[in-house]
Amino acid sequence: MKSINEMMSPETRINELLRQFPQTVPVFLRHRMVCVGCWMSKFDTLADAVWNYGLDMETFLQELQQSALTDDFD
Repeated sequence: MKSINEMMSPETRINELLRQFPQTVPVFLRHRMVCVGCWMSKFDTLADAVWNYGLDMETFLQELQQSALTDDFD
């Protein structure tokens, strides 16, 4: 079984991530990203989103990974 770090890479499709780890939704919302519910999320990768929103990839991945380890949706 893959670790969370292996499951979240710049190439990960946003909709796959949100489906597998719904607790990551607040991370997107905190950054005012409209990826949640966007029809392009089935095509866009995390790298696409980070580029579009001018975020740092490493920091964003760390936030997602930390959020995925919790059952908290805050």
